[in-house]
Amino acid sequence: MACTPHEKRGAPRSHCPLERKISANGVSQKADRNPTQVLQTRCVRALLTPFVLQRALHGPVYGWTLRKTLQAWGAPSSAGTLYPLLNALEREGFLQGSITNTAGRVRKYYAITDRGRSYYTHFCRTAAPLLRDLFLAPTSRI
Repeated sequence: MACTPHEKRGAPRSHCPLERKISANGVSQKADRNPTQVLQTRCVRALLTPFVLQRALHGPVYGWTLRKTLQAWGAPSSAGTLYPLLNALEREGFLQGSITNTAGRVRKYYAITDRGRSYYTHFCRTAAPLLRDLFLAPTSRI
């Protein structure tokens, strides 16, 4: 089955979802990744927005320090995931960015807005029961 012209329009041929690179063992390179790492990455991405907003509640945050915190916890974090998220949260009005010059270095700090604070509060109220059950459940259930 080939990609439709719509899927190919404006994109290089290799970006067609049906044309994946095949590794030496004949398996799609995406499938070569460790399933545990894939799940861990999905979980971290799902919690990145509340993580960033929670950190911003305590004062302006900087992308590099957020990445270092995630890495210290052993959570996968890449600039290609975190910085686009910070930009999107700013664009959507959850964070307010400000550029500062610190010791000759230009840095962008993000402060939480009222909208971001409201979203974070709502997230905590709605997600708390699920997260409490998920993480504090007795191991005998497993």
